[in-house]
Amino acid sequence: MRIFSVIRMKLSTMLFPAVTLDEVHGAAEFHKKNKKEVEETFVEDSADLERPNVAARRSNPRLFEKLDIAKGSQALQKHK
Repeated sequence: MRIFSVIRMKLSTMLFPAVTLDEVHGAAEFHKKNKKEVEETFVEDSADLERPNVAARRSNPRLFEKLDIAKGSQALQKHK
């Protein structure tokens, strides 16, 4: 299991070159020690991000219907 953590952290630094391996280790350690608080924050932040989206969908449902259809057709094309 430990080897997968190391690989995942190294991959993170490759995908995000501005982040050092030490920073990835630090973030992983912080998350490990504060898992409940971090998860609660993610849930709260997700809700905060969703609110404007809901309001926008209500104010312009036709636009979002078209966007949803376009997303669906893109997903289908990727799987072909």
